[in-house]
Amino acid sequence: MKDAQVPAKRGRKKIDLSDKETLEKIKHLAGLGLSDKAIATSLGVSPRTILRRKKDCVIFGDTIKEGKIKAVADVSNALYDSALGRNGEKPNTSAQIFFLKNRGASDELGAWKDRLEQTTNYNVNLADIIGSRKQKLTHSASASLPPTKGLIINNED
Repeated sequence: MKDAQVPAKRGRKKIDLSDKETLEKIKHLAGLGLSDKAIATSLGVSPRTILRRKKDCVIFGDTIKEGKIKAVADVSNALYDSALGRNGEKPNTSAQIFFLKNRGASDELGAWKDRLEQTTNYNVNLADIIGSRKQKLTHSASASLPPTKGLIINNED
């Protein structure tokens, strides 16, 4: 007699996205800058599952946000340390410039910019320009004609 075989289930395997270990992995992947689609691929689920879980479970969406926020904070701190020369290193001028361009541009912080932007407004009236050019043309055209020798032509006849 043959053993009764249970038919295999179809579809993807179900992954529990609410256990602590999986949430830590999701937080780490989000911190690396992965998109939701890339996180889904690395977990072996569809991107729609990630989207659905973000809508259904506040903890899941917050975990992704926390991972992204922590990564930005870590990089910002490292940039700041590099700009100031902490950790026994020389201050990095490129890091200082980058920091000031991105963080010091608001008016409350002194509006640091590496270039000045000026705007100049001109009021131009095209009709006046065309009229003055026509006058110059008529004056120059009449001055360049040779003088007539007593012959007057009257076009009104």
